Amino acid sequence: MTDAMQSRIARRAEFRYHPQRGGSVARMERKRNPGLSALDCASLHPGYDTEQCRGESFMADTKLTIWGRANSVNVQKVLWCCTELGLAYERIDAGMQYGKTREADYLTMNPNARIPTLVEGDFVLWESNSIMRYLCLAHGRGTPIYPEAPKQRASVDRWLDWTLSTVQPVDRPVFWGIVRTAPAERDMIQVQRDADAAAEVWAIADRLLATRRFIEGDAFTLADIAIGSYARRWLGVEGISRPAQPHLTRWLAELGKRPGFAQFVAPPMS
Repeated sequence: MTDAMQSRIARRAEFRYHPQRGGSVARMERKRNPGLSALDCASLHPGYDTEQCRGESFMADTKLTIWGRANSVNVQKVLWCCTELGLAYERIDAGMQYGKTREADYLTMNPNARIPTLVEGDFVLWESNSIMRYLCLAHGRGTPIYPEAPKQRASVDRWLDWTLSTVQPVDRPVFWGIVRTAPAERDMIQVQRDADAAAEVWAIADRLLATRRFIEGDAFTLADIAIGSYARRWLGVEGISRPAQPHLTRWLAELGKRPGFAQFVAPPMS
């Protein structure tokens, strides 16, 4: 931090953290000076709460725009994450019946022609799990849903990867085979085979949840968002036989109490 910045900030008598207001009037100064750190705040003002400062966004005000239709599981994950972090955003329908993803302008943002895509100022990011991580790091530093401790964070990250490597491949055939296939065109024999394969994967989560409240213990994290969004589809799709998975069912019911799940994940599948 430069001497000029330090001098300017030091003159601001109002530069204090006010827990009773749920925030800090210092936020505006930090937005004018994105390089100002929590330690700079604390060194200038001993009364400033450094730990709580770390939990606030240090980025300048820029609008978050999320491209993607609301019935996409990957978009739902991001919208749920935004709710957990209390973030405002604009969502633009894209994909499937809404088109746009094959247009030149969209391909410039996301060469994969998929959703979601996050735009913040001149920054563009795709891949839903990467978007959730970014939102936590940029706008929710210190949030318990993405722990800062390396071992805890790595433990959450492995489950985000698990959804891509293990859950998504067995989810898609079942979901698309029923929800996005007309009844007259469904091959229910094949769908049931696919469901049997999916049941083996979901048994892993069911066994895990027999001994813990959430995927990573007692704390709700991004792992619950990522896996919970898919679990809603697994336990919600009709027309298949699946084994009882009581721990998975109990966990999903608890997730259902969270506003982000209720608003974005719980609605009828399409």
